[in-house]
Amino acid sequence: MMRNVQPAVIALCLAGAAVAGMVTAPLALKPMARAFPIENSHENEAEEARERMKYEQEMLGAPGTGWRPSRAEELAFAATLPEAEVSYSPYSQGKTAGFDGWDERGPYNVGGRTRALVIDVADENHLVAASVSGHVWSSTDGGQNWVRTTSPDQTFGVVSISQDTRPGKTGNWYFLTGEGYGTSASGGNAFFQGNGLYKSTDNAQTWVHIPVTSSGTPQTFDNPWDIAWRVAVDPSNLTQDEVYAAIYGNIMRSVDGGTTWTKVLGNNLNNPSYFTDVAVSSTGIVYATMSSDGATGGIWRSPDGVTWTKISAGAVGVPTTYDRIVLSISPSDESQVFFLGVTENQGQQTENWEGTPEWNFIAKYKYLAGDGAGANGLWSNRSQGIPHDGSDMNQFNNQGGYNLMIRVFPTDTNTVFIGGTNFYRSTNGFVDTTENYQIGGYGFGSTIPFYTVYPKHHSDVHDVLFYPSNPSKAINITDGGMHYTTDILANYPVWTELNNGYVTSQFYTLALDQTPGATNDIVLGGFQDYGTWFTPSYSATQMWTHPGLGDGSHCAISHNRTRYYMSRQEGKVGAYELDAAGNYTAFKRIDPVGATDYGFINPLILDPANTNRMYLPAGRDVWRHDDLSSIVLDGTWTAQPQSIGWTKVTSTPIPGRITAIASNNAGRIYFGMAGGNIYRLNGADVAAAGAVPTKINKAPMSSGYVTCIAAHPTDPDKVFAVFSNYGVRSLFYSQNAGDTWSHVGGNLEDSTNGTGNGPSCRWATIVPTPEGDVFFVGTSIGLYATNLLDGDNTVWIRQGASSIGTSVVPIVTSRASDGLVVAGTHGNGAFSTRITHNWQITGVKDVAKVPQFVATLSPNPSNGPVTLSIQSSKAGSLKISVLDMQGRTRWSKSGVQVGASGEVRTEIPENGLPAGTYIVRIEGTTNALGSRTLRWVKVD
Repeated sequence: MMRNVQPAVIALCLAGAAVAGMVTAPLALKPMARAFPIENSHENEAEEARERMKYEQEMLGAPGTGWRPSRAEELAFAATLPEAEVSYSPYSQGKTAGFDGWDERGPYNVGGRTRALVIDVADENHLVAASVSGHVWSSTDGGQNWVRTTSPDQTFGVVSISQDTRPGKTGNWYFLTGEGYGTSASGGNAFFQGNGLYKSTDNAQTWVHIPVTSSGTPQTFDNPWDIAWRVAVDPSNLTQDEVYAAIYGNIMRSVDGGTTWTKVLGNNLNNPSYFTDVAVSSTGIVYATMSSDGATGGIWRSPDGVTWTKISAGAVGVPTTYDRIVLSISPSDESQVFFLGVTENQGQQTENWEGTPEWNFIAKYKYLAGDGAGANGLWSNRSQGIPHDGSDMNQFNNQGGYNLMIRVFPTDTNTVFIGGTNFYRSTNGFVDTTENYQIGGYGFGSTIPFYTVYPKHHSDVHDVLFYPSNPSKAINITDGGMHYTTDILANYPVWTELNNGYVTSQFYTLALDQTPGATNDIVLGGFQDYGTWFTPSYSATQMWTHPGLGDGSHCAISHNRTRYYMSRQEGKVGAYELDAAGNYTAFKRIDPVGATDYGFINPLILDPANTNRMYLPAGRDVWRHDDLSSIVLDGTWTAQPQSIGWTKVTSTPIPGRITAIASNNAGRIYFGMAGGNIYRLNGADVAAAGAVPTKINKAPMSSGYVTCIAAHPTDPDKVFAVFSNYGVRSLFYSQNAGDTWSHVGGNLEDSTNGTGNGPSCRWATIVPTPEGDVFFVGTSIGLYATNLLDGDNTVWIRQGASSIGTSVVPIVTSRASDGLVVAGTHGNGAFSTRITHNWQITGVKDVAKVPQFVATLSPNPSNGPVTLSIQSSKAGSLKISVLDMQGRTRWSKSGVQVGASGEVRTEIPENGLPAGTYIVRIEGTTNALGSRTLRWVKVD
């Protein structure tokens, strides 16, 4: 029975990292000896995950079609862009060779979403882990320190890592990419499609891509490897390098270490199972699961990986309809296998904190003889043992299969672990709930609106690994990174976080202290699914503190740091007082009663001339509070927000939702909307309720999602607008308060109309220097800067190529007083430099990559020949090549002469090419003309 426990409480923060969910079941917890204080928290409801997905799709998908390029296409485009030699940071003194001017800022102690971890069978101090939106990392001291082993030029959605454990082969490792449920940086269907399988032959120190596992066109779902779930090595085959991969709709097998593959189960893209899983026993018996939405759905067994039997056919206790099913072979008795799955109206029902139902099942299978089917196997339904009688936050909840895991303890088949939002252990194999223990996730007895979490742990559990030498020692991986215990069999295991140096945080937002003359290094950052974090130090090893909860949305710091403002998803705003270390000493929720239709990550700003004033968009209107200091921070966070002191300033005539807002010292605000409209309101600091703003977007501007408006910090008439969708013109600049605009996308766009493989641009900031302004833009392929806006000829130069790399940069912010610039990535932490001169960002490693021409394709798409038009600023010679998505040259032409002015046209013939997507590469062969790539879509 569960004893009532008075939890330590803090304000509610709800944020989910899931996808559209299903349901869970009641639980009997062992009594706990004491209440745990809150350590961290995060929201986990499926509805908010859906809202995040809607937000990302609206922000990124090409208007009207939802199209976006594949990651492979984006990275190919990034490779054509110039890189800065170095940014001359004052902090760069004494840096090692190769330092690129951008200093790591951590967070050193905050782990990101982690689905994959392996303990090296040859050396238990060697751990290999991977973040789903960051990189692959290695530790040689048991997780005390971590080193990234993949290039910053790549971004991986790693879902699984496997080591070859055979004697003499332990240096061979594999990792599989393509998270099919939950990736947040890509938008659309909530995943970055994968790039197949990678292999290491030097003990996970370097990795090589296996090209046969990637088509290069994952955005079209023409390859089952685009989405993947598990990679596993057969430890019993001593003559062949036998590897299995559970991918979209298929189980694949290789006997040559991944060089070639054979489909052994599934049917490619013809009525496929979305979810799959695979495991191999020590004797080479293979089990696989495939969701029932596909023609080959079921639970399968194979003695050799070639011949398969559907052992779930007609089995008692196995539901007939199921989504994701995960499995675990008992190490101490490999004839027994446990399965945990997401079902519909079958198995055990539970409810999440909203009361939304979810159904799941657990089944134990015992192999008896023959092919294991029918009477040759014994099934036992254990669904009644799924935890289902806890409080709001203590029932089993896997959020539609997003966080779903099962593991059998190495020395006892009856000790079984399952994970959803919480982490549970059963010592009777989930026969019932009497021997269930909750050992991680939320705090015991947690309810809404206040709840606790298990110390040094995090919700959303993805796996647990046991040490071979002592299986009581274990590491649990979650959406908060990695957690280690010396005794996982204890009633209440004590966890230690292993995230020091595992820099995988996913930033949404950043804020700096903008007090006039400020030179401090304080950074406030909002993270996906992990609240708002604080650091006072420039040091990369500084431990950040965690004052704000929920999905960390926009934040701000008042002058002299008298108050901090942190928001959560969908417009919930709090005012805080923090101590010098960033711990809150007082707080209150302050958003206005009556405000509705907030965005998922909703903007807010403080008036830069008077940070006691806040502008808060809600739907199509802007609310203003003129005296934030009058709000008493009484420690409440309720569903009824602050009602005093707010004025709905604007009456925006066009429906929509405000997605970006900016201000400067002239009492003027600019705001942009999801549909592309941009408005200006002069005198916003004194405007009465219902003021009508002036619409200022006009040709040649786009109609996409306005993700950022950057107002110049000292010149009220200079303003920069960023449209984040693919397939549109992205960057615009005005020097007259928006009366006219110039398109300044330059080489960040494949063509002047914005189509092609150019990146999604996310955020901009302007840094004034004595020689002129420097402009920074965060994009889906890294951070870029220029000190000269020259319309379509603007040259953007990549910053931090060896540190920031091609990570998604959703936020970059700066401070005029000392030139501090901070870039936050989605999966690779934060980076800083100081810019005091506009020439600091102009040094280019490879001048040949700076394009000296503009190129367009017309018509595009086309069903026949296409015309390439080129306007060049220099005379010289070009080579034109057409490549398919496998990188093969399908047509080329050399010696195309261009002049220093005028237009040159050349026809690219149809040349018998089948319908599909092609890359048109234009490369200068003389006079450093540079290069560009364009995307050509050929249709039937």
